[in-house]
Order: sequence, then C-alpha cells, then structure tokens
Amino acid sequence: MGNQMSQSSKSSKSSKGSKNKADSIKSTSTEDSSADSNQPIFSQHYLLPCTEEETLRLRTQHYLVKYIFQKNIRAPLEDLLAHAHPIVLDVGSGDKATWLNDMAMDYPSAIFHGVDIVQALLDNPEENNLPPNCRLVKADLMEGIPYPDNTFDYVHQRMMATAYPSESVDFIMSEIVRVTKPGGWVEMMEGDLPPKRCGPEFKHVFKTIRDVFHGQSQSSASFRGHALHQHLRHYCFTDVEASYLSVPVCWGGAVGKMSYEIIAAFLRNMAPVFYPLFGMKGDYDTAVYEQYIDKAFNECVEFQTFINIHWVYGKKPLA
Repeated sequence: MGNQMSQSSKSSKSSKGSKNKADSIKSTSTEDSSADSNQPIFSQHYLLPCTEEETLRLRTQHYLVKYIFQKNIRAPLEDLLAHAHPIVLDVGSGDKATWLNDMAMDYPSAIFHGVDIVQALLDNPEENNLPPNCRLVKADLMEGIPYPDNTFDYVHQRMMATAYPSESVDFIMSEIVRVTKPGGWVEMMEGDLPPKRCGPEFKHVFKTIRDVFHGQSQSSASFRGHALHQHLRHYCFTDVEASYLSVPVCWGGAVGKMSYEIIAAFLRNMAPVFYPLFGMKGDYDTAVYEQYIDKAFNECVEFQTFINIHWVYGKKPLA
C-alpha cells in the first residue's frame, strides 16, 4: 500500500443563511462551569482525559485526515462556503477546535459554531485565537445539541464513535438531523474498527477498546465507519455519497507512522483504564504497559494492518 491510499466508492443519488441571521443565532446552553485542562477529567459519558497529550493527539489526527483526503470536507459545498454566508456546526469540535479553526480561516464569509463537552478555549480566553467567524459552546451532547430546529446549512461530525454510549447513537443522530435546515447538508467521518488484518494482540487491544466504550452492545456499530450511510438513508436524505480511504498502521511511510502515533497516544492516554484489562497484574507499571503495546504494534508491520476511514454526506429532505 505504501503511501498510496486505496479507495473504494459507493453512492446513491436519489440556501443560504444571511450574515445577520447567522450572527444572531444563540445557543440554548446555560452551562458556565470551568475546568483545568491540564488535569484528567472523565465525564460520565466521555472517557478520554482532558490533557495536553490528548489535545496533541486530536490535532495530529486532524492533520492526518486532512492530508490523506487533501481537504477538510467532502460534501459539494465549496461555492456555498466561499461565496454565501452559510451557518455551519461542528459536533464534537474538540477542546481546541482545530477543524473549526481551519475552516473558518478558509471560508471567512461563513459562520462556524462548535459544540463540545470540553471547550478549553472558553475556559481559558487568553488562549482563544480563533477567527472572528467562530462561535464555541460548551455542552453535553447527551442532553441534546443546544440550538433551535433547522438552524444550520451544514453539520459536520468526525471521529466521535468512542464519545457516545451505544444507547445514545439514535438520539444523537436525531439531534443532528433536527438542527440541520431542510435542504442542508450533513457530513460524518469515522474509522472502521477494528482495523483490518490485525495480529492477535492488536485485535485484543481493539476488542478491549470496544468493550470499554460500548460494552457488549452491537448497536455501537451504527456509528462505525462502514455503517454511516445507513443513518442518512434512514432519514431519507438525498444525494447521499459514501466512500473510504485505507490508512496503514506502522508501515507505509509517513502516513503509517502518523497513524501509529495517534493510536499509541490514545492507548497511553487511557493507560490507567486499559492496564488491568490487558491482563496486567498489580499497580500500573509504565514499562510493562509500553512493552505490551509495542508488541501489539509490531504485529501491524508483520500483518500489514490498515484502517478504513469512511465518510458520508447527504442532503436533508425539503419536507
């Protein structure tokens, strides 16, 4: 595979917001709590820690995805974003809103909103250097997306499969559809887990990840990459397009190295949770844990492991 990402496609084909209106949109969230982003914080729903290491992992993930797809979006919205004044929502924007920042600089006439349970840029205003066409909201998505019905021309969500409990997936999707305008677009992107061509230890690693974040429920698969298109078709979206690119892990040059760094950082950030689940006894030992994950990653070179990154977009029906 090398640095040539393989591609497979499947498709089925079946407005604008004014600037003043965009600026006047208010979130219905009333939460005003603060948190020290340097300390690990685990919410009831979101298990990943709020640390600088996790921030760096998310930023690296963003630039890997941007590199392999050579763009930040897949939906056919270049003209709308560049020449109109659309209103855009990023669901799960992350503590530093990296995608939002990129998009806002690329499309200064659009208004971008980001919602997440962690918003370090709101908690630490001195770090907030986002463009003026960005709006951030701190809210728990398990309680709903805090915007009125039919607000956004384009709703984007990426790499959120581990953020939602299995039983909440249908609710989250209904919220995404609710806040999208009729004729507006929804785009989602997720990895297809577990990776393909795994060795036994690497397969066990991802089984553990699934069990921690979703238990034994198979409904968690509904936010896995290969199943994303089913959501849009369930809500009768039109102009649905879906595809994927395959990303090597630990082999294939710079892309394989970046994917390794992202997964390794994820495993290290979750080490206190995963340590006993990987069969390790006693108190947490960094050397023992590192030796185990190194062994798992070594299999990726031998087995030529890869991950399919799926995307889908579609248009909400007018009625």
